[in-house]
Formats: sequence, structure tokens, C-alpha cells
Amino acid sequence: MLYLGEDLVVEGKCVPKSAYRATPMVVSGYLYTNDATTGTVVNSSEWFAWLELGQTFYYQAVIGAFTVRCEPRGNGRFWYGFRKRQGKLRKVYLGPGRALSRERLEQAAMDLAHA
Repeated sequence: MLYLGEDLVVEGKCVPKSAYRATPMVVSGYLYTNDATTGTVVNSSEWFAWLELGQTFYYQAVIGAFTVRCEPRGNGRFWYGFRKRQGKLRKVYLGPGRALSRERLEQAAMDLAHA
């Protein structure tokens, strides 16, 4: 990760310390949080357990970053990816927590980058 002072630099933009400390972030396949789950590997059993409790996180891919948020629907919890591009908010369905593999998140990053 690249820092400018206390700000984190993502895609050439500064993310204020308050934002990256409060919202979990996935970078290079690792979950970064402000608690004991920091360092969790995406696709591990700990990752899927964290998703059962998590609500939102940022995902940083080579092609770009996006926000992932859990929304309750009917009898389940489903995850969606969001990215604002050219002033328009784009949304992609990711699936239930068990579907949030690194491969699925990378595909979502590509879909959102080309939407």
C-alpha cells in the first residue's frame, strides 16, 4: 500500500485516514481491518466467516477499486459491488457470501471498469 502522509493512495487518489481505518479493505488478496481479522486471506474459511458478519468493504484490484456492500433480501444476505465512473454509479450483483471468492471479485472489478 502507498501512503501520502497519513492518507492512503488508491488509484492515484488520496483516501483520508478516517475512511480507510473505518471501512475494511481488501488489497492483494488480504483483508485489512481495524481489528483482529486484519491479514485474513480472501478465499480462506476465515474470510467466509467474516463475510457472515461484515456489511461493507473496499476491494482494490489492478483494474480499479470498488465498494462491496451486503444488502438483506428476503431470507438472505446478498452482496453487490458499486463504482462511480464518469459521474454515474454502477452496480453489479456478486451473490451470497459463499460466492465472494477472489476470482468473483476480480471479475466484478473488470465488469465495473468496463461498464
